[in-house]
Amino acid sequence: MLLENLLPGAGAGAGAGVEEPSWSFTDLVDHLRAMGLAAGETLLVHSSLRSIGTIAGGPAELLRALLTVLGPEGTLVVYTACPENSDTSRMARALVEGRSPQEQSRHQAGMPAFDREVTRSTPLLGWFSEEVRAHPRAVRSDHPQTSFTAIGRDAVRLMAEHELHSHLGPHSPVQKLYDGGARALLIGLPIWNITPVHLAEYWLERPPMQLYGCVMEDKWGRHWRHFQAVEIRDGHLEDLGRHLDRELTDRVEGQLGAAHCYLVPIRKAVNLTFAFLQKTNS
Repeated sequence: MLLENLLPGAGAGAGAGVEEPSWSFTDLVDHLRAMGLAAGETLLVHSSLRSIGTIAGGPAELLRALLTVLGPEGTLVVYTACPENSDTSRMARALVEGRSPQEQSRHQAGMPAFDREVTRSTPLLGWFSEEVRAHPRAVRSDHPQTSFTAIGRDAVRLMAEHELHSHLGPHSPVQKLYDGGARALLIGLPIWNITPVHLAEYWLERPPMQLYGCVMEDKWGRHWRHFQAVEIRDGHLEDLGRHLDRELTDRVEGQLGAAHCYLVPIRKAVNLTFAFLQKTNS
């Protein structure tokens, strides 16, 4: 999945022996507004806190700055996925690599079921996604592997009805972000790190399918659930990034602290991705 290629986002400190500025709440608000972030919009944020530099107050101040700029009519969205909840993902296979079949079985038998109220997002997504997930006003979608979390006016609607077979597809928050004209803010990450671009894979005439597995808990108790769904591929993302860099002319670039940022219209990025996939798959 896309998040398995994300740059590490944990930690906002400076390198040893290098004195860096400490970015204040006011600095962050000013930088966000300078990029053209508007009150009332819906914004998906992917971030590497390390790229920003030292934030006075840590991730909570970045969250406060974003919510301040978006205002009471806006909605902030982050990706809070859990690829560890699997027996098929690269991350899941790495966790049991070198173990005997019996040890692998014990590991899978002891894996906790997904609980959208308490299950943490993967550490690969960094501190900011977890900061948003744990916020008292946060609303999380109910997918055990590719959940999103939102805060704001439209959070409940955006996070509703995230179907199991639609990780990043037409029955997920991704489709609603696309339909609603939302934008994505990439903080210190390459332009191809826009999770919604995977929506275009569902539009292919014959998208490749994959067997997925995850641990769930429902009225029948804790159990493994296996299902077929569209295979989410990431081998083409760097080539896609070059395509988006060339064709996504209405993106905005700016700075947040020390981080280079892209502010990208999600609908345009997905449409360009679909054209790219059609060409490369023909």
